[in-house]
Amino acid sequence: MKHHTSLFQKHATLGKESISKWPVSNATSDVIDRCRIHINRTLETFCEDHNELLCTVCHIYNHQTCSRVKLIADKVKEMHLEGELDQLTTTIKTLRIQLMQKKDYFEDSLKSFDTLYKTTMEEIDNLRKAINDSLDKLQKKTIKKLDASLIRLRTSIQTDIEHCNNLIKQLIEKHDWLNRKDNNEALQFIKYRKCLKELNQTKEELQQMTTKDVTTLAFSPDKTIQIFVDILFGLGYIPSQVNSAPGQKRHDVYKTTMIYNKNDPESSGTSKPGRVGEEVSGIHSKSGTNPVMKVKETKQNATQSNIASATCKTISSELHTTSSMNISSPKCDPNQLITVNSSKMTTVRMKKDSETCYISGICETATGELLVTDWNNSRIKLLDKSFKVTDHCDLPGKPWSTCIIDSSLLAVALNSWEVHFIRLKKPLLGLSSLKLQHDETFKLSHSIMGIYHHQGNLYVTSGTVLYHYKIDGRRLMTCDVRKMYEDTKGGMTVTSCAVSADGERIYVVNWKQRQLVTLTRDGNVVSTRKNRALRWGNLVVLPGLHVMDSGQVLICGMESHTILQVDRDGQQRMAAVVTEEDGVHWPISVYYRKNKESLIVGMKDNDNIMLFDKEPLIEELSWSFNKQKTLKKILTIIFMLFVTIATF
Repeated sequence: MKHHTSLFQKHATLGKESISKWPVSNATSDVIDRCRIHINRTLETFCEDHNELLCTVCHIYNHQTCSRVKLIADKVKEMHLEGELDQLTTTIKTLRIQLMQKKDYFEDSLKSFDTLYKTTMEEIDNLRKAINDSLDKLQKKTIKKLDASLIRLRTSIQTDIEHCNNLIKQLIEKHDWLNRKDNNEALQFIKYRKCLKELNQTKEELQQMTTKDVTTLAFSPDKTIQIFVDILFGLGYIPSQVNSAPGQKRHDVYKTTMIYNKNDPESSGTSKPGRVGEEVSGIHSKSGTNPVMKVKETKQNATQSNIASATCKTISSELHTTSSMNISSPKCDPNQLITVNSSKMTTVRMKKDSETCYISGICETATGELLVTDWNNSRIKLLDKSFKVTDHCDLPGKPWSTCIIDSSLLAVALNSWEVHFIRLKKPLLGLSSLKLQHDETFKLSHSIMGIYHHQGNLYVTSGTVLYHYKIDGRRLMTCDVRKMYEDTKGGMTVTSCAVSADGERIYVVNWKQRQLVTLTRDGNVVSTRKNRALRWGNLVVLPGLHVMDSGQVLICGMESHTILQVDRDGQQRMAAVVTEEDGVHWPISVYYRKNKESLIVGMKDNDNIMLFDKEPLIEELSWSFNKQKTLKKILTIIFMLFVTIATF
């Protein structure tokens, strides 16, 4: 050992105490056929009853009563005849390929982090710019009021100065007039009485000036803004996926950093500001979790406090709803009827279009722009908030349908058995509109018609099968696919698909039988309902199907020129939301804009889409804080509060 250490200084030595770490030599393969109990005995038989390798001693003493004990040599012959060794080799190769694919996927994901991080930073920067723009507007309006107050005060004080100068001048004149010598005593008395009267009037005016409030320029900050900012812990939520240890179930979670949470380690033990005009001291309740505020309210700020408190409660209530709820599970009545007030028509035709438009799919970006797929012209079009086509992306095939994956990515299903990912490029500092850019293509092993994304799950229909894929980031997990539902009775039986916001109901259209099939999240059939209004003619189409965030189910009846609403389980027809009398002809796609409370209907062979304004019967509880529009809404509330306070 001494010489070894001196000659091979870089070699690690393992003594008897580390025998478990000794490397296994090839010689150990010579003893794998030895019995672990009777070391000197060779393993010769195999007990199928107990799935154990045996030597002759083990067989005699422990397995003599077993009915299925075979010689290893005979077992090997059976394995060769049945091809079990070949199957095991094939299984090893398959697992090796799957592990290599998984490793490649992880490596690709690792490489994509920088791009995703950059994209997310752009979104955060755009949101910050929107906040700054809103604050700049508030600052300009406040300065404008300050300038108006300065002009008003200057005018008022200048008037008082001129009045004082006039009174001083009058006093000097009266003094000179009174001291002028006059031999007529009666006239002197008259002067005295007039001067005395005028002096009394001057005293009264001076008294009024003395008791008049001293007006000055001052600025009282609106503490509601600071209170509102203090209850936040970020500009939005960061969705992330938690991977459990091997063998455990993987859970998808949403980490939100928006609002004060008593269970948040960053916020526990910290007292939050109270209402405007209040002196606050933090006192913990007996439970030690909910902070209790001890309030001393000044009398002059009572009105402002009440207004600020009411507004803060409104904002905090909305934010608490967003923070504590399941992100996509709004608790609304899915059977509440939808009605529309008015409608208008807008064109989606471009100069490049060679054919009449055929709007086969509709979806919406996170910032409120519309995306429509045009079947006849093989392209997807981007519409701004005024419904003008601002950009497009040409496709190598006819687009059946489309769905949003995340704030910067959407998927389009083509008739060429391909799923195309289209990237939504964010504008630079908000100076231009969104741009569409082709990102990636996935070739599937089956035809594809309907496509729908829900919380990392991608549902795809082939005409007879509903497939379930996993999607992670920008990658479709083609090695992890399963059949959710299948109908091979003939014809196009599984075409359109949609999923409820809570994921508990999956809806599939049977084009051949004019049916709506409702499934559970596990693929079990809840109901199969046929409706006479669901007539789609002999032409193979993808009937428009849409589920609102609040749970209402909408479906297009093309030949009946109707958009139907059905109940949550698809068993009952609720109402005809819009019909031919409303201007709808051959509807092929439908979408509900939750932020605008309006219905969008795309039609077959029509350059226009129909826009229907909805009556405010349904209150949407799921609104995303990280969207610029929601932020502007909140800042508008704060501004209204500021104006209200300023009036007191």
